[in-house]
Amino acid sequence: MKCYYYVIVLLFISLWWPLVAPFSVQQTYPALENLRRREMAYCCCHRLAVICNLNNTKDIVITNVCSSVRSTLVLNQPARGTVAKLDTNFAKAIRHLVIHGGYVQFSELEMFQHNSSLTTLIINQTQIDEQRSPLPIIDQIEITSTNLHRLPFFNLSYSLSSSQNSIKYVKKLMLDNNHIQNLDVDHTSVGVYSNLRHLSLRGNRISSLANRILYFTQQLKYLDVSNNTISKIDKTALSLLAQLRSISLKDQRITVPFEFKSDLLDPLLSKIQGRWQLHIELPQRVYCNCSTSWIQTWIMKPNDRYFVVNYRHIMCSNKVLPDDSNKAIHRVDFSRCLCTQHDCYEHMAYCHYYDINGGFASHWS
Repeated sequence: MKCYYYVIVLLFISLWWPLVAPFSVQQTYPALENLRRREMAYCCCHRLAVICNLNNTKDIVITNVCSSVRSTLVLNQPARGTVAKLDTNFAKAIRHLVIHGGYVQFSELEMFQHNSSLTTLIINQTQIDEQRSPLPIIDQIEITSTNLHRLPFFNLSYSLSSSQNSIKYVKKLMLDNNHIQNLDVDHTSVGVYSNLRHLSLRGNRISSLANRILYFTQQLKYLDVSNNTISKIDKTALSLLAQLRSISLKDQRITVPFEFKSDLLDPLLSKIQGRWQLHIELPQRVYCNCSTSWIQTWIMKPNDRYFVVNYRHIMCSNKVLPDDSNKAIHRVDFSRCLCTQHDCYEHMAYCHYYDINGGFASHWS
């Protein structure tokens, strides 16, 4: 009888446990169980990374859901506050953090200021709600296609590593395709910008490359300010970059051609002193006239001091010759530019050729 009794009890438990167990677990460990289920639903493990597709879901705490530690964390479409809720131990082990889409506040990144392994931070197509907090000082930072409207700032006092007793610096800062106009460097960030090696500001709203940014970036080796609205550059500002190896000025979104002067790079080249060949990408549209054939010579001249990388794509935007209008400058025959006193206007900075009736000459006679 006792055996039958135990069989009946076990049968009863097997029938009712699926209904009772979830309720009892939920009552005992509600937060832990719900968190685990939701986290596993949004995150998956890859060979080197934890990838979480969050879809702006709130109140998610990300931990290491993998069987072993992953060095890269990718957060797709995080909600406000998600980064700040990262598990502390997991955050310390992350070396590469990628935030794509969604929302983030710079203040959420403060957990990476101290005792962190983070070396790379990438924020792409993300709405930045607050830009008043300093960024962590790590090797590489990329903030692209966001609403960032000024240079990010740092606090050098945070960079003292207690474990290594050394100061960390940002070596590569890429701020492409944002809304940056102001290039003023915050006073708390001077020590960080002065050690930059690579600075990219491509695709912003910069109209002038003035001393205020270049004065604090004199260790730069690579500078990219392409696809902005720069129409001219102060040669004395460029001369500050004595360590520069490469500079890109191409694709300027301007309605007038770039003002290229013969001595623009002379002060900079004098500082470099031929220690390496400077690689240059010039704007594709330059003024050409009968007296500026030197531009063609300067661009095409083979030498060890500089090399114009995009020389085949630089155009004479104004009509130097009727049949050479808007041609690549290396193909223009300046020897056929015939300017006379009545048809060259110095204040226009370029030469039109008119026929005897005042119309534009379509052919040379």
